[in-house]
Formats: sequence, structure tokens, C-alpha cells
Amino acid sequence: MSLEKKDLSVSSAEPEMESEAKLTGSDFRVRETKRSKGKPFSFRSDVVLMTDAKERFVLISPNVERFFGYTVGEVKAFGTIEKLFGQGLQEIEGQMAGQEKGRLDRALRDKMGRERWFEIEVKLLSAPEGGKLYLCRDISDRKKLESERDRLANLLRAKNAELARLKQKLHQEKHHRKRAESQAKRKSQLFDAVIENIPYAIFVKEVQNLKFVYSNPAAEKLLGCSEQELLDKTDRDLFSPEIADRIIAEDRAFLASGATHQTVEETLPTSAPSHDSLRDRQQTRLQTQKILISNPRGVPEYLLKISFDLTAIAESEQALQRSEATNRALLSAIPDLMFRVSRDGTYLDCQETKALHAVLPSHELIGKTFREVLPPKNAELGMENIEQALKGEKVETCEYQLSDNDGKMLDYESRTVACGEDEVLVLVRDISDRKSAEQALKASENRFRAIFEQAAMGIILFGSDGSFCRANQKFCEIVGYSSEELRSLNEIELTEGEDRALYQSRLQKLSSGECFSCSMEKRYRHKNGESIWVNFTASLLREGSDSQQYLVAVIQDIRDRIFAETSLQEVCTNLQAREAQYKILTDRVPVGIFQTNSSQDIVFVNPFWCKLTGMTPTEAYGKGWMQALHPEDRDRVLSEWAKEPERRDRNSLFRFQRQTDGQVFWVLGNSTSLRDAEGRYQGEIGTVLEVTQHKQAEDHLKRQAERERSIGAMQERVRRSLELDTILTTTVEEVRQFLQNDRVLIYRFNPDWSGAVVAESVREPWIPVLGQTVRDPCFRDELVQAYKNGRIQVLNDLQSANLTPCHYRLLEHFQISANLVVPIFQGDNLWGLLVAHHCEAPHLWQQAEIDFLKQLATQVGIATQQSQLYQKLKEANQKLHHLATVDSLTQVANRRCFDAYLQAEWRRMTREKSSLSLILCDIDYFKLYNDTYGHPAGDRCLRRVATALRRTLKRPADLVARYGGEEFAIVLPHTDEQGMRWIAELLRQAVKRLNIEHSASPVCDRVTLSLGGVALVPTRLNSWQALIDGADRALYQAKKGGRDRVAVYKD
Repeated sequence: MSLEKKDLSVSSAEPEMESEAKLTGSDFRVRETKRSKGKPFSFRSDVVLMTDAKERFVLISPNVERFFGYTVGEVKAFGTIEKLFGQGLQEIEGQMAGQEKGRLDRALRDKMGRERWFEIEVKLLSAPEGGKLYLCRDISDRKKLESERDRLANLLRAKNAELARLKQKLHQEKHHRKRAESQAKRKSQLFDAVIENIPYAIFVKEVQNLKFVYSNPAAEKLLGCSEQELLDKTDRDLFSPEIADRIIAEDRAFLASGATHQTVEETLPTSAPSHDSLRDRQQTRLQTQKILISNPRGVPEYLLKISFDLTAIAESEQALQRSEATNRALLSAIPDLMFRVSRDGTYLDCQETKALHAVLPSHELIGKTFREVLPPKNAELGMENIEQALKGEKVETCEYQLSDNDGKMLDYESRTVACGEDEVLVLVRDISDRKSAEQALKASENRFRAIFEQAAMGIILFGSDGSFCRANQKFCEIVGYSSEELRSLNEIELTEGEDRALYQSRLQKLSSGECFSCSMEKRYRHKNGESIWVNFTASLLREGSDSQQYLVAVIQDIRDRIFAETSLQEVCTNLQAREAQYKILTDRVPVGIFQTNSSQDIVFVNPFWCKLTGMTPTEAYGKGWMQALHPEDRDRVLSEWAKEPERRDRNSLFRFQRQTDGQVFWVLGNSTSLRDAEGRYQGEIGTVLEVTQHKQAEDHLKRQAERERSIGAMQERVRRSLELDTILTTTVEEVRQFLQNDRVLIYRFNPDWSGAVVAESVREPWIPVLGQTVRDPCFRDELVQAYKNGRIQVLNDLQSANLTPCHYRLLEHFQISANLVVPIFQGDNLWGLLVAHHCEAPHLWQQAEIDFLKQLATQVGIATQQSQLYQKLKEANQKLHHLATVDSLTQVANRRCFDAYLQAEWRRMTREKSSLSLILCDIDYFKLYNDTYGHPAGDRCLRRVATALRRTLKRPADLVARYGGEEFAIVLPHTDEQGMRWIAELLRQAVKRLNIEHSASPVCDRVTLSLGGVALVPTRLNSWQALIDGADRALYQAKKGGRDRVAVYKD
């Protein structure tokens, strides 16, 4: 279909070519010039070229760049068409052979060297100019289709030949089919038996929609679904969306990869009791092999997936690894030397240890006998142990000594065990440390005996019947008996009778094994009859397997502590009494009291605090108290509260908002830091005093003073400022802030008594109405006359007001709930309205508010009169300034403005030490342009160029000025050389895109620009004249280099 459409487009161009061939070259250019106003060459699908009799270009369509990559200027620079067509021109001329037209398909190369096919039609132009007209149509796509068609035809012929060979081969193999079918049947039965009994899960899916078409019993067992439940289902019918999407994406990726086999590991939910819970099953790790099954034509039809459970294998491997690691760790952790020794005492193998190296390295030990390594006595003992072990007799552990390489004697213990008919395993342990420990134990016993006797606490050893076995000196001092006297006494009877029953029950539990130790405070009866308070801690001791039990006890004299506790109890009683008095005070005082901990969390509030905030103590504890802060004060209070205690303002005024009914209270907060005896910060204790009435009185006085200040400030602004917009904007903002309402606006009347909002201050979320015009006839007819008579409209509640329907709709449109309107007079004439709105809720307007708006409306009227006079004077000054600084022809800055601006920016860049750039630009061959097209056209050209330069610059600080004649200057603050060069190129391209015809220009047939620029960092050592000189030199370089370019001057 695409080829047919292409042919139609080619044939439709032939009548046009016929008519064009009848035109002369001049007629054709005239017709194309007219046609370009509606449909220029750049929109044609053909490239149009026209040459004279000498094959030189006369006409080149602009779209030549889209097909050949060369611009019109570059093609024109070729001179003749032969350089564009190459040898193709000779073929075209050969085909024409004296005819008026010819056609040729030719492959040409564009500017980038890429080959493109063109259908080139040539028409001879009629006299007197002669020449030819070329239409070049891009047929690269058609040629590609033809090449593909030929390739497919050759492929089809090859396939037909292959098919013939296959038919012959099929005929030859036909008589083998029956035997093969019989074998295949037997194989199929065997295959079915294997598939049904194989432990691997097998699934088969259709390639097109990935539906299950087969599953073996192992697969059904794995998923817990029958084959009927799987058939014609997809993974989305079986698994959760996340798992199903993953499986389908992996299957699609495998099918798209072109591979026929793939082995992957995946995780699936398996082994569930029912199909309904399939999405919630336990995840099982599987290894799956994917095989692509194609039909005899080689087209993939089925996806075979064979999966087996890796969980059991992984668990077995992990268990084996753990067991191996455990055995390796156990073997490495055994500190003994291990030797494998033959019957004759030869070392066969050994375990490498540091202890072995201390005696003899392993490579020197293997192969040697006991008699070669050990002293004679030790060697004989070792051989006896080998004989006894091989006979199966019990081997006694033997100990001996050997010297290491340093001559140090070490103690060893060896054990010999048979590990074969003629081999034994000898385990040798270094017991030097044990021997040292035994010696250390003896020393330790001596030290314990010294500690026992000299300890600062009493220590006793007694039997379970209470008989003393041993007591140190401190215990004797506690009870007043000597150690000899204690041997005839009983520890239990020495305990005071009141404590004896409890003490005996504790000893009974200790003796029966119910506990390992017992501790209690009890009293001993001193020899002088005094009761001695002690802290008694005892543990049970048993001597080996003997049933004899002993108790060891540590006794601490706590008489001083008991005395201190008694004193402390008296102090606590006094504190409790004072606490009760404090609680009565905090419960009844009309002041909020609170206390915090060191983390500044509330830990106590009194009832009056709860009354102020409407919160229970539980709600206030921790950080909950913050909810009681008024939203407008919360950030300020919390910011102050977060400061260090030493830097915090101890007295602050803020608001509580009661949580139960929303009522707001002004309170004065005061707090004091709590510190312990060492000066560490423990928290705050403070009060909140309710001062709402005092605050209201203070606010009333402040509002009155603020009202007087606002009126005074308005009068001062009227006297000092003549900017009406500033006065009005400031007025409405201050009024809204002072009255705390939702909207304040100033409405100005038009001559027809319609009007618009000229100033507004509005609080979110209420809609702004600034700039809106009110043309409601109800407002104009009913209310304007009343305002002319000085009426002040006071509306407290829109819903209850007696208003006409149209007036009601007007106010409702602006979201007004309460309204206060005061007329503004300019002399005796009604100028506008000063309006205050409450939008959120009705409001009862106070007389003070009405008087305040009346006074401000009078000052606004005075301000409008002064502003009217000022605006007239300002407009006159602006016209004078415009005439003095703007070029009248181009409407850009003139030479005077340029000089002043350049000097000012030079001084500013000197202060800021930043780059300042200057570009001078000149319209190329502008005198020839004036001579060719006339001075009015030259003026239009200057205006268009100036506009293009001004629109190209984006920054407010950049300045375009007419420097003189056709020359312009551009000042670029904060611009280095690279930025200046980039902007200059943008300016050159912008002028060129204007496409202003300039046939007299030797450079181009359109108006072009030559630009010279310079960038400097101004200093006090040079002058701004250096910029002008540098830019002028650069402009000269641009003109000298061929014009239509950018040159940069470098000092």
C-alpha cells in the first residue's frame, strides 16, 4: 500500500512539471515568489533546482538542506549542479538525448556522506534564458522496499527448492513410518510411566497465553491442586498478583530471549491443604528447568517447566555443613596432642599444635619411634601402654615430664586407646598449668585463711544443727564471745527469740535445696544481753558425696544503719504532714501550678490548672499539656520552653484554650528551676496566673492608641507621599490588621457609577476581589445615591438583615457575613468606598471601629486629590525623560542614554569586581540597502533589527542602544567573555532569522549583522573608554573577516 501511495504522489507531480517547463526562468522565479507567500518551497516534498544554460544555479529551494544537508548558501557556492549530482548528471543528459524532459533514479550522498535515493526529473526551460529545471524527489524508502521485495523473492525461490527436496525425502521415508510409529508407541507408554512416577514436578504451558495444559502427579502434589484445577488456568488464577506477575514476566523474558533451555531458582507457595488458600501458602525454594517446545515448523508452542524442591537438599547441606563445622571446631578446640602410633611405636600421624612445636616439629616427628624421640624411661612406659591398649586391657593414665626446646620442664598426661589391630591413638595433654594451678590453690588457701581472720565482716562456719565449726575475730567482736566459747554455743540459740522462727524456716529451705542462699536482717544476743542488729547472708556447703552439710555465713553489723533508718522514718512522717498541707494549698489556691521532670515532661498539675485548660491530669502529663496552648501562641511558647533553663524567660504571657468549650484565657506563666544538692537540673515548678480581664483592658488601650497612630500615620503618608497606590495598599493592610477582620478594600467609582476594587487586604482562605468590577444595577441604582448623601452602611449579620434580594445576592457573592461601608469624598464629589468585611462569621461593629473608618476615609479623600495632581506632573516628566533617552526611530536607548548607562555600570562592576561586556554591531552593507530599497525601507529595517536585538536579551540589566546610523551597542553587566560570545551569536542569528531581503549584499541575499565584542573586569586603573575601543577593534575584525560573523577583542 505504501508503494502505491508513493507512485501516486510521483505521478501527480507530472502535470505541475509540464506547466513549469513552459515558463521561462524569470517567469518561474516570479511565480514561485508569489506562491511562497502561501506555500513556500520549504513545505514542498521535492527539492527544486534551476540552472542557466551553463549549468549554474539560478534558483535553489530552501528545503534543499532537509534532503542534502547543505544550506542554500553552501549549494550556491558549488557554482554548478555537477558538484551536487556528480556522475549522475552525465547519466541524466545521456537519457534526455535531445528530448525536453528526462527521468532517472540515482543514489546521491548528502553532506554527511549518507547515501539517499532520488528520482530526478529534468525539464528544459524555454528561451530566451534556456537552462534546466530539476525536481528531486526522495525515494529512499521506495528503494528499500524494492530491495526487500527482491530479497524476499529470492528467499521464496530458495524455500520452494528446499520444499521440493523435503517432499522427496518424505516420500523416501514414508515406508519407515509404521515401524517408527510402533516404536514411538512403546516409547510413549514408557515415557508416560516415567512422567507419572518421576519425583520432579512437570508443567506444560501454552506459549501464547501461558495457560497450563498438563501437569504430572508430582506437580499436583507440589501445588496441592489436581490436574483439573490447573488446566486452562494461568498463574494469576493460582497465585497472588505479586508472585503471578513475577512468574509471567520471567516466562515472557525467557520466551523473548530466543533461548531453548534455561535453569533458574525460584520461590513459590506450595503444599497447601486447599486451592482457596493457595495464595497464603508457605514459600518453597525450587530449581526449575525451562524448555521451549516448538512444532514441526519450528514455531514455539509450549513451555515445559521441570521443578524439584531444593528445600530438603538445602536443609541437608546446611545440616551437613553445621555438623562438619561443629566437628572441625571440636577437633580444633581440643587442647591435647594427638598421635597415631603403630605397634612398634612409630609415629604415623599427628595433629599440628603449638605445644607440639615446643617439643618437636611434626615433619621431624613422623616416621620416628618412641625410643628415638622420648627419654628411655618414657619410651618404655609408652611401649607398655601400646601393648596393653592393643590387648584391650584398661590403661591407667600416666604422667611424666619432658623439657621443651628452651630446656624448660613441662608436665604431661598421656592416654592410649586402640584404633585398629596394629595402631593406637595417643592423646597427650600438657598439665603444666594444672600443676601450677594446684600450687596456686595452696597459696590461695593460705590467702583465704588470712582474709577469713582479718575480714571487716563476721564470717562463720556452722553445721545444719547450729553448732559452730569456725568463726573469725570480727564475729567474736560482734557477739562478745571468744572462738573457744562459741564452740560450746549454738548459732540458732544465739539468735533473738523474736527472729528465731523466721530464721529457722529460711535455714530449712536452704538445707532442703529450695534456694542456694538466704539473706535476712536479724538480731544476735550479745554476751552483755544487748540486741545486735546484723545483716545475715548464708550459703550451703556439702563435702563431696557425704551427706554432711555445712553453712557459711557473712554477718555485717548494721546497728548504725538501723539507727539512720529510724531517724529517716521520723523525717518521712514530718514530710508527709507537710505534703498534706501543700496538697490542700495547691488544690484550693486560684492559681495554676505545674511541675516537670528533667526532660521537661509535666508530672504534676493542680485542679485550677485543669480548670483553666479543660484537661485531666492524665491528659496533661508528659507532652499532653501542649494541646492546651492556643494555636497562635504554641510555637512561641514551645520555642521558649526548649531553651536552656538559664536562658529561658521566666515570666511569659500566653493563652490557654480550654479543651472542653474552646474558651480562651490569658495567663501569666512563671517557673523556677529545681536542682538537687549537687546542682544538677531536676525540672521546673511554676505557676500560671489567669489575667484575661487585665489583658482585655490593656488591649483596649493599645487599640485606641493604635487607632490614633494609624490615623496619624495616614496623615503623615498623605503629606509625604504622592503615590496613591502605595497609600491605598498600606491603608487597607493596616486597617485589616488593626480591626482583625477578614477583608478590607477600597472601591473606586467610574463615571457611570460602576466601579472596581483598587486596593485590598484579604486573609486566607477568602477569595481576593482586587481588580474586580461591579456593574450590578441594584448596587448602582439603590446604593450610590445614598452614599452621595454620606450614608454609612453597618451590617452586622447578612442572614438577619432586611435587604433586597439583589443586594443580598451581591453581598453573598463576595462571601460577606458582616459589612461596614464608609464613603470616600474627593472634595464634594463621591470618589469611592472604604469597606471592611467579616466573612467567617457575623460581627457586631463597635462605634470606635466606625469612627476609625470615617477618619481614615477622610484622609484617603485628601490623598486622592494630591495623587491626581502628582500623576499629571509625573506623566509630563516621563514624556520628557523618554524624549531625552530613547531613539525616536528604533525605540531603543539613544547615544546619550548609552554613555550614561555604560559609565554607571563601569563604576558598579568596579565595586563588585565583576565582568562587564560590550558588543558593537553594524548592519552589513546598509548603504547599499538604502540605495536599493529606499530610505523608508531602511528605517523599517532599522526598527526590525532593533526589536530583534531587544527581544533576544532576557535580563533586565542588559541594554540595547542605537550607537549611530546603522550601528547598535549592547551593554552586558556580569557577563564574561564566553557568555558575551554566546549572546553575540544569538543576536547575529536573530537578525538573520528576520529574513529581510538584501539582494545588493555581497555576503548574503538577506540582511546580516557583523558584531565585535570585548569583556573586561573594570578597575580603577582603566577607563570605560577601553570597552568602546576594544569593541570597535573587534567589529573592524569581523568586517575584515568577511562580515556576518562575531569577533572578540583580546588585549
